[in-house]
Amino acid sequence: MTTNQLTVPTVTKKGLAYTLNWEEGVEMKLERLYQHRDYHVDAEITVLDYSEINPLLVGPQRTSITKTFRSLISELEGESARPDWGKRLKQAAIKVLEDFRSGDPVIKLNEMPPPEMPPWRITGVAHEGMSSLIYSSGGMGKSTLGVAFLTLIQGGMGIPDLFNVIKGNTLVLDYEASWAETYRRSGDVTRAYGLGEESMVYYRFMSAPLAHEAEYIRQQIDELEISVVLIDSAGPACGGSPEESTATLQYFAALRSLSSLEKPVTTITLAHVTKDKSRSEDGPFGSVYWTNLPRDTHELKSYRTKGSNYLDCALHHRKTNIGTIHDPIGFRMTWDGPNGLFLENLDVKKHASLSSDLPLAERARICIEIDGPQTTDELMAKLDARNKNSLSATLSRDEHLESIGDKWQLSGLDF
Repeated sequence: MTTNQLTVPTVTKKGLAYTLNWEEGVEMKLERLYQHRDYHVDAEITVLDYSEINPLLVGPQRTSITKTFRSLISELEGESARPDWGKRLKQAAIKVLEDFRSGDPVIKLNEMPPPEMPPWRITGVAHEGMSSLIYSSGGMGKSTLGVAFLTLIQGGMGIPDLFNVIKGNTLVLDYEASWAETYRRSGDVTRAYGLGEESMVYYRFMSAPLAHEAEYIRQQIDELEISVVLIDSAGPACGGSPEESTATLQYFAALRSLSSLEKPVTTITLAHVTKDKSRSEDGPFGSVYWTNLPRDTHELKSYRTKGSNYLDCALHHRKTNIGTIHDPIGFRMTWDGPNGLFLENLDVKKHASLSSDLPLAERARICIEIDGPQTTDELMAKLDARNKNSLSATLSRDEHLESIGDKWQLSGLDF
């Protein structure tokens, strides 16, 4: 086909993927745009001509859209009789670069409607359209809890006396497990609460850093109308050492790119505490950005009795940029065989192993109240105390405790 006709293309954008269509039947897709430090921009280009028997002419092919298209033009001219591929590629580059480099528009704040405080997407855990972080050492139940949260949001099911949710589509970006394991976790929650299978989460197996996959994920968020994303977990999602600022900043930039001014997305990142962290309440990693960039940060503590089918948990609110720090959220996760996974409210203050934010003596009193008189060694193990003499001195100064023989017990005072 030979024609000199060249119209102005229409441009459709989904995330950072652009599709250009010309009236004469030509379509170009420019995806996975990336701007280098020298400001040159690469993209994956696919070119189709629906006037041809085989519409696919080129691609997907990665090329620079800020340099000459000499080789791409030559390849297209070998596949098609159209004489204007250079002009079409120039049109595409100009239109896409104009939008890509503009980013979100500048707005005049006094011309905007006064914003309301963002509501909790899930009470006490994640604000609507904001980033939250949940961290702990390994084996604390983070992944199970994260999938349970998203399943309940997908199904619009809150837990009485524990939390409410705002219903919406949810997506798990999984760097650690498999779709089958996530299926079981999500299915356990849907069975427990009588939710239909449509309440199971959306899922994507991940291996590349989030910064490399953000454009495609953004497309999926748009197409599936995702409102909450869980990233499990931060280390592999960074693509480098999370203690280093470069990898951390790249991760949070990618995380932020999943949202837009018109459609903010709630994100929950799970993270493991590194072994050399002496103060877990300071955050999961050494970089200060893990403390400063999430809007809400929580430390998960959990305790399992040997041989039991439940896990007692507490989310300790360590930091927020919205409102004030709230009390720990306590809950029990119970696996009831074929009936699934149940969550119920738990009083953290009556659970010594979870109430680490309370003074040591108060935690000891709670432990004794629940389990009866305890030796100093027993209390050291349960309270994760490090110095026996220091613990004994602390307990001795508490008027509500007394030592009888080798055990500590409540003094009988009214408190």
